[in-house]
Amino acid sequence: MPALETDTVVLEAEANAAVIAHFNMVQAVIARLNGNSSSCKTWAIAVVGALIGLAGSAKAPAIALFALAPALILSGIDAYYLALERAFRHLFNAKAVRLREGSYRRADLFDLKPASVAGKPFWEAVASPSVASVYGLLLVASVLAYVGLRMTVCS
Repeated sequence: MPALETDTVVLEAEANAAVIAHFNMVQAVIARLNGNSSSCKTWAIAVVGALIGLAGSAKAPAIALFALAPALILSGIDAYYLALERAFRHLFNAKAVRLREGSYRRADLFDLKPASVAGKPFWEAVASPSVASVYGLLLVASVLAYVGLRMTVCS
């Protein structure tokens, strides 16, 4: 691999501890966001399940509808984490391309600013199977529990 110029990174990029540290930092952020996303799903399933169970045992359909709130809130947070994870993956890949092409510069070091996740990237994350399937099922379960309890309580 070619050595980078002095106005960029002094050592060969592959052997430079700062370059390796930068890539490790980006990977760590991606791993943390992935873990946070999993935690959102875990909390959503637990909270919605508990509220539906409470609604059934108390014969209170309104509680089942209340379960929609944590499902919607946690789905938004989860989608945000997924959109950020995708932005950081894109950042990592862009830096890796620069490294392979020999255009990785000193200014690239420790750049942890991903692209914005507002707008389209967020809504794409909401529609992704990992978000839409889990939270969609939780929303459907809440509504079905409400309808089922209403039919039981009213009859």
